[in-house]
Amino acid sequence: MAKVSSPKNSTATSRDVKKDNSDSIAGAGGGMLIASLARNLPEDNPLKSWLIILAPALALGIKFIWSKVLEYYQQKEIDKTREEVIKEIDDLLIDPSISEDEKIKLREKREKTKLSTVEELLKHFDKITSA
Repeated sequence: MAKVSSPKNSTATSRDVKKDNSDSIAGAGGGMLIASLARNLPEDNPLKSWLIILAPALALGIKFIWSKVLEYYQQKEIDKTREEVIKEIDDLLIDPSISEDEKIKLREKREKTKLSTVEELLKHFDKITSA
């Protein structure tokens, strides 16, 4: 009997699946829309054959653009969240009711959060220089 992994055991998050599928859906949907529009054009229209021929390439272009737009907004969300975390930690560090032991832990978390920015930039640098 084949073993089926449950969603609890899966390493991919729902966000990963949505990102992986949404650009494909946008590309396929865009390509199908272009092809459908082309099919509805009159036979004597010179655009009809061009649109049908170019629909797959345009679909790939739509998929690429969609993935870049998603990447951009996801990075903005990450950056915003990171700044919110740092601000919250800074607020806690000046709170006199927080013990010194907890403040030490908070400083470590703050440092780790700030260093994550550098790690992401290095990953991006490696990605563009290895291509």
